[in-house]
Amino acid sequence: MSSSEPLVVGVIFPVKKIARLQEVLDVEADSVRFVLIDLEAAIPTGASVTDADLEAAAMRLAAYYGPLDVLLHKLAHDMVFAGLGNQDAANRVQLVQHFLRRHPSVRVVDPIDSVRLLTDRHAACKMLRSMEQNGNIRTQRFKVPNFYEVKSLEQFQALQEELGARRTKLPLICKSVEACERRSLPNLVAGTAQHVHFDTQQNYPTSRDFHPHVDDSTSQEEIVGGWTQEEIFAGVREIGKCLRDELKLTLFGFDVIVADDGSQELYVIDVNYFPSYRELDDLDSILRKHIKQLCGRQ
Repeated sequence: MSSSEPLVVGVIFPVKKIARLQEVLDVEADSVRFVLIDLEAAIPTGASVTDADLEAAAMRLAAYYGPLDVLLHKLAHDMVFAGLGNQDAANRVQLVQHFLRRHPSVRVVDPIDSVRLLTDRHAACKMLRSMEQNGNIRTQRFKVPNFYEVKSLEQFQALQEELGARRTKLPLICKSVEACERRSLPNLVAGTAQHVHFDTQQNYPTSRDFHPHVDDSTSQEEIVGGWTQEEIFAGVREIGKCLRDELKLTLFGFDVIVADDGSQELYVIDVNYFPSYRELDDLDSILRKHIKQLCGRQ
């Protein structure tokens, strides 16, 4: 494709997650045009869908939307439900795979297999532990907390007994194995956050709840255990580079906590694909610039 022609980006997003992207869809700017792709309209539903049906659907997609340079997807939700036995979700994932096999020149953001790994928190934890144990000086910059997968009611009751007897140290973070997105907790400024009690089944507190007396001009020189806020951020950025190299992903987020035992070690407790982007005021320009960089246009 000529560098003077706009990059055409097919967008596959769950209906509930597409609202914020409406501002970029079907608008050509900075030589990038985003086009929303409707997978459900292209494929039959149910368990009787065959490979031939998927191939035909892939051909219909190509004919309807025309040539694509990039495919930007958030198939993680479908991957989760496919793993739980939802055939329609499995069909949509397979349709995309059929389409990409027919059009190998289309750049995928991001690789489906890497995204699939992050839909299983236990698998993601094992990957992080492997990086920690077998890595180089870069990956030794972070730690992974002990983790355990509860597979049965008996195991859950045993864990409750451990907690009741105080044989398991707190804090303890419990999440479903399936990575189902919800709004994240805000980033906290080092050393200034106060305790906030909240119900995890309700809306999470905001940054203002944790920092009611801190304004936006708070100094980055706040010292916590010998670390400045900027030094902590530098460590977090290095962790991000390690994860990017390992996962071959470009759109992901990860949760880090700082140990309060005096070591000030950084613990990675979760990694998510294409997390919430509500805090990005300039999502449009950031996303277009990112796509152009991936395609060698920047």
